[in-house]
Amino acid sequence: MGELVKVESAGVGWVVEGAWAEALGREVLPIVGDLTQHPTARLRKQSLLRTVYRVTLGDGRTVMVKEYRLRALKDRLKRLLLGPKPLREWRASRRLLDRGVPASHAVAVGLPASRSGVVEGYLVVEALPDVVGVGSYAAARPPSLVFRHAARGTESDAPLAVRPAEPEEGFVGELAGFVRRLHDAGVSHYDLHGGNILVRTSLPAGAERFVVIDLHRIRVGRPPGPRHRAAAIAQLAGSLVGSWEAAPRVVEEFLGAYLGAGEAMRSPLLTSGRIVGLMRRRAAVRVRSRARRCLMNSSRFVVDRIRGWRIYHSREFLAAELLSLWEEHKAGAPAGGVSRFPWEEGVLELTEYPPRGALARLLTRSPAVRAYAAAHRLRGERGSGPEAVAAADCREGPDRGRSFAVLLRREEVDCAGAPG
Repeated sequence: MGELVKVESAGVGWVVEGAWAEALGREVLPIVGDLTQHPTARLRKQSLLRTVYRVTLGDGRTVMVKEYRLRALKDRLKRLLLGPKPLREWRASRRLLDRGVPASHAVAVGLPASRSGVVEGYLVVEALPDVVGVGSYAAARPPSLVFRHAARGTESDAPLAVRPAEPEEGFVGELAGFVRRLHDAGVSHYDLHGGNILVRTSLPAGAERFVVIDLHRIRVGRPPGPRHRAAAIAQLAGSLVGSWEAAPRVVEEFLGAYLGAGEAMRSPLLTSGRIVGLMRRRAAVRVRSRARRCLMNSSRFVVDRIRGWRIYHSREFLAAELLSLWEEHKAGAPAGGVSRFPWEEGVLELTEYPPRGALARLLTRSPAVRAYAAAHRLRGERGSGPEAVAAADCREGPDRGRSFAVLLRREEVDCAGAPG
């Protein structure tokens, strides 16, 4: 991997591989806080905690530039206890590559000189050509596997159309063998889903077909025990299996290949029934976790306070738009009624709930918020039903005590064009 060079640029202290120092120092490091200035920068992923850009350098090489942010106090505590995420991923990348483990190649890491800001740090990773997440790759397989991880903004560069035809059995077996080799090499990945393993769609001579990425949740040391192995298999299989009916067969195939790829292992934890059970429990926990996200600031939802209202809503809608719907509702519907508004491919349904007293507002969530959260939870559990758009409580002003929820029913059409 070559010598390392230390660089200071734009208030960030960098450690850069020597072979990349000149190009990155000229094109990326001075503008890393605003990569939209680079003519080839393309946004690949954006969330509350991370932004990823793909940048093609002047010499033709391509990198992924990740910016990590600190969202809350707990993130700062994690940084204090565990170290900055970009630094952890940088170290993990170098340790894995030194061991011959196919992993994303981090070529630079940068930490801001000031620790008081919201940016935790930066990581620059060499982009791999002709790769795609195994979850996306599995989309081309028979109906037991489904598309889950497209457009995740990983180091993947390849369009999905370049996947070679291949029997599902061969793919699952090869993937299982790769995961077994990771574990036997002492690599424990605590977020091993279908987006964090890439598969090469064109295989250079002598190269490993799979590559592990997103390394800040990796530990390198002794081979993990059966409990971690079972949990990792359950998480990975859960991101590949499209239905619970298919789960036992796919898990049995994966587990058989995994156990057959190394020395014999016997454990009651490493059985198909046990792993399917873990998958079901993980799915239930995920649904509960996602149900709570609609009531906090997250990648898909936000909480706004505007004109005396507290509004929980999807980021696809502006708080001002929702209050405009409320004003239309008040003008055209009886108190406590329901208004329906045409909206793109469906109907927005606004339901008003009875006013509540001060004590009820203090002690409990409003019926509007409960209805909004329930709709979000049920859609997560069933994969169908109305989409939760918003819930709003008025805390002060002329509408004090009033509340409403908004759901989007996509399959419904013309509602006569008027609230009522």
